[in-house]
Amino acid sequence: MLQFGGMVCSSLFSRHGMMSTVASNAETVVTLYDVGWEIYDALTGDDHSHGGRITYDQGVMEIMSPSIEHEQAKWMIARMVESTAEALGIDIQCAGSTTFKNDASRRGIEPDECYYIQHADCITGKERIDLSMDPPPDLAIEVGITRSSAIKMGVYAALGVPEVWRYDGESVTLIVLGKDGGYVEAEQSPALPQLPFGELTRFLNMLKQSGQTKSIRAFRDWVHKEIVTE
Repeated sequence: MLQFGGMVCSSLFSRHGMMSTVASNAETVVTLYDVGWEIYDALTGDDHSHGGRITYDQGVMEIMSPSIEHEQAKWMIARMVESTAEALGIDIQCAGSTTFKNDASRRGIEPDECYYIQHADCITGKERIDLSMDPPPDLAIEVGITRSSAIKMGVYAALGVPEVWRYDGESVTLIVLGKDGGYVEAEQSPALPQLPFGELTRFLNMLKQSGQTKSIRAFRDWVHKEIVTE
């Protein structure tokens, strides 16, 4: 039984149909079906808190509870984004795991981490982001060690997030939003084109052996040597 936001998932299951659970040492994912938008909206409202990251796609609600392995990988990828931007003098705005939702399409998501880069100026100083007026994040980070989540990519596409970096515990994949509204793999980041994307996996592997401080220091040194001085 999973306690979540003052509610119990088994109670939601009994009221809203099917539920599936996938668990590993890295994360636990609970998927609920036939969940009304009003329930999702209440769980992610300003006056509510919850213990996981929620994705909602037209009645399907996925709740992910991360472990330390998941969070350390997310931390490393986020620090690599920030270190690269800082070294190159690129202004960015981190939006963390902000809840992004679109009432009209009945979709919403909380990224592991996300950034405004090309549109950093658009949200500077803002206390709230309203996708009916504001752009979606330019870059989202998703760590999915238990499994690849098709629901998340569908929601990101519907919200118009142009770029997602996905890490599956072994390698990082860059996907960008195509003209047809779907994601395709790419080799160069639109948000940070100066960064040789293939190097990210190498430093994430270093994280497993050397820990956070040594790994991010090594990455920063590499950025200054290989990118900034070019």
